[in-house]
Order: sequence, then C-alpha cells, then structure tokens
Amino acid sequence: MEHTPTPWTMDKRVVKWHVNIRGKSKSVIASVFAARTKGTINAEFICLACNAHDQLVKALENSYAELKVASIILFNVGTKGDYRAAKAAAKIARKALAAAKEK
Repeated sequence: MEHTPTPWTMDKRVVKWHVNIRGKSKSVIASVFAARTKGTINAEFICLACNAHDQLVKALENSYAELKVASIILFNVGTKGDYRAAKAAAKIARKALAAAKEK
C-alpha cells in the first residue's frame, strides 16, 4: 500500500483545536492537535519531512553507491584511513536508508 501522494500541505488556520494536513488531492489525511503554537509547528514539520522524503532517499541511495565505490578504490590504493572513513560513511548511509524505508 502506498501513502497519500505528496505534496502535503497544512491548513493556515486552527479549527476546533486542530490543524488539518491535506494530501495532493486536498482531502484531509491527518489532523494535528494544535492548542498551542507547537501543534502548527509540528504540522509544518510533518509536511516538510513527508514532502522531502522521496528526494532525500534518492540522494542517500546515490551517496551510498558512491561511497561503496570510493571505499573499494581506496582499499585498493592502500589509503587505510580514507578507506575506513568511506566505509564508515557508507555504513551510516545504509542504516539511514534502512530506517527511511522501514515499513
């Protein structure tokens, strides 16, 4: 099952202590409790994170692929410190990708 297509937007006003988040079709997909300013800030953050998610995952996938290649090259060249750094960065990228794609 797929999530509601992005971009997601939030209503500009709070109604009955809630601010609505809407999907691409403008239908309400979530309602955030917004009795105080943090509620609207949280709704903005949810929209920002969800709207950026696919692009960030793609960038991380590309970075991970490049880091794997770089670590192989550095291993063969014999630069152990750079190799270890590239390998560590690839491991971090792989873990972040796994978290981003977790269901």
